[in-house]
Amino acid sequence: MGNVKKKESRNSSNQYWDFLKCMNRFDLAYYLAVSILIAIGSYLLFYEPAPVLIANNFSGLKVTDGKWQFIREEGGRGYLGVEGADVEYSATYRNSSGCEILLHIAYYEYQTQGKEIIQYKAEWLHYESDILDIKNTGLINEMKVRKIIYKDGKKNKMSIYWYDINGRITSNAYETKMISGIDGIIHGTTNGAVVFVTIDIDSQVNHGREQEEAHDFIISMYPAIRKAISAKT
Repeated sequence: MGNVKKKESRNSSNQYWDFLKCMNRFDLAYYLAVSILIAIGSYLLFYEPAPVLIANNFSGLKVTDGKWQFIREEGGRGYLGVEGADVEYSATYRNSSGCEILLHIAYYEYQTQGKEIIQYKAEWLHYESDILDIKNTGLINEMKVRKIIYKDGKKNKMSIYWYDINGRITSNAYETKMISGIDGIIHGTTNGAVVFVTIDIDSQVNHGREQEEAHDFIISMYPAIRKAISAKT
């Protein structure tokens, strides 16, 4: 009995120390992440990065041939609460079946405190969205985007969106902030964009057909979108 109790005691002790080691690793990762975010926040607060102009001012997106055709340019700024962009592009496209999609791009030549891609006025986009995988865009095999369903007046709409931080694609708000901050610290630039692809939907529950159309639009147009928001050299 004494040997059994000693073994149980040693096992409990080992489990306790293993637990502490796990907690220490977690604490280290947590504090490291917090420290990085604080450093990034301090950089954006006190320094103004160099602006990075886009290459062609979206002229390459006004295609009149191909699967999706440019129909008209739309007005308006601050789409879905994303404000403060240096350049915005908004246009309607249509395919051969008559489906129309709105493409909106908000491009930031630089980000600083109060002028950021991730901002509180648009935080609802993250809380109410789902993640989708877009495959075979012609430039990358797969990218993760976000889908949000909402009402605009009496219309149901679906927007698929992602962040492009100087060519790096993400759908994560924290990752967007981190990439921007690290770019600012290392390269002195924080340029980036948020891209929206929006389509009207008949139902907020059943919208598979419209989602397929939006998916097709992204696959068809992504190379032109990426080129349009590439940095001017």
